[in-house]
Amino acid sequence: MGQELKTNSLLALDEPPAYEITRGDGGSPYLVICDHASHRLPRALGNLGLCEADLATHIAWDIGILGVARCLAQSLKAFFIFQNYSRLVIDCNRPLSAPDSIAQKSAEVDIPGNQNLSSADRELRQASVFQPYHDQIQAEVDRRERAGLQTILVSMHSFTPVFMGTARPWHVGILYNREKRLALPLLQLLRSDAFLVVGTISRTR
Repeated sequence: MGQELKTNSLLALDEPPAYEITRGDGGSPYLVICDHASHRLPRALGNLGLCEADLATHIAWDIGILGVARCLAQSLKAFFIFQNYSRLVIDCNRPLSAPDSIAQKSAEVDIPGNQNLSSADRELRQASVFQPYHDQIQAEVDRRERAGLQTILVSMHSFTPVFMGTARPWHVGILYNREKRLALPLLQLLRSDAFLVVGTISRTR
């Protein structure tokens, strides 16, 4: 007998949900999210044709970021939402229209289980993992707006120190868009530490 699945879901009833939350104290302005917190795969997808060594690397998750994000959320007394499945299932930090939303190759590693997916396969991954996570983020933003609470969204990621054979010099990085009120003071603070090499990307589109 096959595993019993959640309604219209890739996930079995005994598997973790797409996301988990920690509520904080309710008054903190901070909302901390973590898109790539786990390298877990739904059992229905097997190992996507990869070995355990590949699944332990950065192609599958942001190594170490869950612990860092959880500590930050606790310090800020923030509402914390983290995603429970590998970015190789579907990348929750990419638009659904992006070519690498479901990566067929990552860092020169082919992902056999992501090749030649049908529209139905893609939609099932979206409905099971991507949409519940982003719906929860939106629901919390909406709740805070109705309650008249300020929201400062902080998305946590880690990066591999060596990518495609090239060493990266940075110890920490800050990515920001048009909103700079948090990013710029944080950059100034980090750069005041002579032992840190700090990177930055401004996405102004």
